[in-house]
Amino acid sequence: MTEHIFHSPEGAAYQPNNWANRVFKPFIKELHKLHPEVPELSPHELRHTRATLWIAQGMDPYMVARLLGHSDLKMLTKIYDHTSIETLRKSLLSAKARKSKGKETAP
Repeated sequence: MTEHIFHSPEGAAYQPNNWANRVFKPFIKELHKLHPEVPELSPHELRHTRATLWIAQGMDPYMVARLLGHSDLKMLTKIYDHTSIETLRKSLLSAKARKSKGKETAP
């Protein structure tokens, strides 16, 4: 067992560039070769994409920030939140539904 997320077969920590060149790039190139519709993304681009998808799926932004290792929401909203028209539409429809539901239950 090792404490490192990305480690050599011996359990030692990879230097970031070594890991990217030895493990990640060959993997992503092979994936793209087998599935041309999958773009060749960098680890940072994958992190960025995951954060954007979590937000679009309605995950609490504070939880996304915590999962990414941010201590507050400033970095998340400044860098990772690419709010699409579809995300805005879903948010507005959700707010409208909550408002309507509240009216139905009020006397």
